[in-house]
Amino acid sequence: MDYRAGIKTLRAIALDRGCSAGRISQVAKEKGWSRDLSAKIKIEAEARLNRDALNEQLNTKRRVSERDVISASAEAIADVVRGQRKNLGELSEIYRALVEKAKAIISEAKLFEQIGEICANPDENGQDKIGDVHKKVCSLTVQTELVKRLAETLKLIIELERKVFRIDEDAEAVDAATTLTDAQRASRIANLLAKAGA
Repeated sequence: MDYRAGIKTLRAIALDRGCSAGRISQVAKEKGWSRDLSAKIKIEAEARLNRDALNEQLNTKRRVSERDVISASAEAIADVVRGQRKNLGELSEIYRALVEKAKAIISEAKLFEQIGEICANPDENGQDKIGDVHKKVCSLTVQTELVKRLAETLKLIIELERKVFRIDEDAEAVDAATTLTDAQRASRIANLLAKAGA
């Protein structure tokens, strides 16, 4: 069931079942399972979320006009996107602070070397735990790993920005327009109205 739904990763399914991801793939292949239900589940989930948002905002027994549906759905989506944009901005600030720290460590290598000498405190056996930690932190291997992780973080931030700010969505919208549900059409119309400033 989890495999066909396409929501969980193979690793997550395997962890739940107490076997390897390879075994999950093997059983799925043997039994002819496909993971093609995720798109249908996503469409149904979006329709339910839009209905929930509409009920919550309008909370009325009267017949709702199409404009009310669009407005309520658009406001619910806008609230989510505003929150995502705020969180993404905070993540970007943290990333920039980490980049500045990394630049300081790398560009001021001599200063950090002097700090290490000042902090050196070998014990009676000649072991200097603080000095060893300092040398490790300032080593080329650790600095290279730091730059690699910062690059991965930047890649993730860029992907999230493209998603949250819907940079690629307009091109996909033209192709997908014929397979949309009414709730999805209402959401996209609200999006276009918001972009047009209506």
